[in-house]
Amino acid sequence: YDVVAFTSVKDVLTWLEAATPSLAILDVQLADGACDPIAVTLITRQVPFLVFTGLERRDGSSSVFDGAPWITKPAAWPDLVKALKDLDRSRLGSARLDRCGAR
Repeated sequence: YDVVAFTSVKDVLTWLEAATPSLAILDVQLADGACDPIAVTLITRQVPFLVFTGLERRDGSSSVFDGAPWITKPAAWPDLVKALKDLDRSRLGSARLDRCGAR
């Protein structure tokens, strides 16, 4: 995988103007604000993502994150790797279904 990292919502949204990732890891908050617009863009493009944050799910996060796997920091490295593998498997499974015309 090619990995890119950002510390601001603005920079992510600028990058997304020219790129679409295969999958993504999001925090719910970056230096310049909430990541809701990033999540909405990813959902619109059908890009699977997981949330990796220091916040508990009940800490007032937006409902835009409701369908995403949620891992609270700090997390064990194997837990994050497993979640990414599961996310990638779901992405690959969806791509196969799309090619077959099924959904």
